[in-house]
Amino acid sequence: MLINLIKNLIICIFSLFPLKKKMIIFESNSEIKDNSKALFLKCLEKRINEEYKIIWIVEDMALAKKKYGKYQNVQFIYKSKNHRSFSLKRMYYCCTAKYCFYTHLLIGLRKGKGQIKVFLTHGTPIKDTRGLFWNPYLNTNIICTSDFAASLRCKTFGGGKDISLNLGFPRNDYLFAKDVKIDNFLRKYSFEKLILWLPTFKHISFKNVNRNDFKFDTKNDISLLNDQTLNKINIKLKEHSCLMIIKFHPSQDMNYVMKKSYSNILMMTNEELIQKNIDLYSLMGKSDALITDFSSVYMDYLLCDKPIGFELNDYDNFKNGRGFLVDNPLELMPGFKIFNENNFLKFIDDVCEKRDLYFNQRRKLCKKIHEHLDGNSSERILKYYRLIGDEEK
Repeated sequence: MLINLIKNLIICIFSLFPLKKKMIIFESNSEIKDNSKALFLKCLEKRINEEYKIIWIVEDMALAKKKYGKYQNVQFIYKSKNHRSFSLKRMYYCCTAKYCFYTHLLIGLRKGKGQIKVFLTHGTPIKDTRGLFWNPYLNTNIICTSDFAASLRCKTFGGGKDISLNLGFPRNDYLFAKDVKIDNFLRKYSFEKLILWLPTFKHISFKNVNRNDFKFDTKNDISLLNDQTLNKINIKLKEHSCLMIIKFHPSQDMNYVMKKSYSNILMMTNEELIQKNIDLYSLMGKSDALITDFSSVYMDYLLCDKPIGFELNDYDNFKNGRGFLVDNPLELMPGFKIFNENNFLKFIDDVCEKRDLYFNQRRKLCKKIHEHLDGNSSERILKYYRLIGDEEK
């Protein structure tokens, strides 16, 4: 209680300092990733950093400096993702920066008017995450992809539809972009089709975070991720000259999943993607199909207009735990439903033999979720906040 009073007093004092109109601060769960990363890279491309000072809140300072320290006017300040660390420097920047862009943590702390606080979010949810967010009106705007998507996001907040902007997610731009790094990475493997499996997390990896989204706890977080099933999946993939990449959720506690190499299955953690300088959304754009569960990533993947398989072996466990924002979530899942091993193998057959039975449902939902069907979300956002002009291309 006392520490919160002290922090609030410091915020009130720092809010009296002049607003730095040429400063932008970014956050994405103490990493350089997601929508914030995509918008930041567009800032560099447009050379906004030559006029504006850009601050990043990160945990791995060394990695951030190694990758982006060479750029003019780009600086980093520390925050651990595992606990609430106290930093006067961070609080100062969060109170005095004119522009604040964030995906996980509210960083615009200034009292009163003037500061622009933009919640870029990290997806369009169907999970019931009500109660996990702050007052929506502490944001200046909430970035969404359509009116319907905004209704889902604002349901998690308990309001905020009037401050939502349907400008699209910056990370979705990479679904459309060419990426030489992805081409070079995939060139190491021999395959005709690429399937990407992106499971959500069950046991969270962050310390001091008590969150359980499932009704019943299990020793294995991904029930189909066992050696017997994966051997059968690998044989099926090999028959079709198909490669499957399983990319674990950034929040997944790896103590509860099996990680093993197979000839046609590659398992990767978020850290391994970062080390190899691979952008997840560029990889998604290169894939021929996606397998996920109730993760919001499939909403973005609709823009690719490619088959989606929904691995739902834990569906009832989640529905009776955290639950969903909508009454009939399966109606918002336009793809093959995978409840067991045989379903999984059937989906691989369908993808590799070009049987796409859900394309009409997929396109119908895509129009509902995405107002913009292009790769220009970052530019729309930068233009809206007048960080670049309309003459910019």
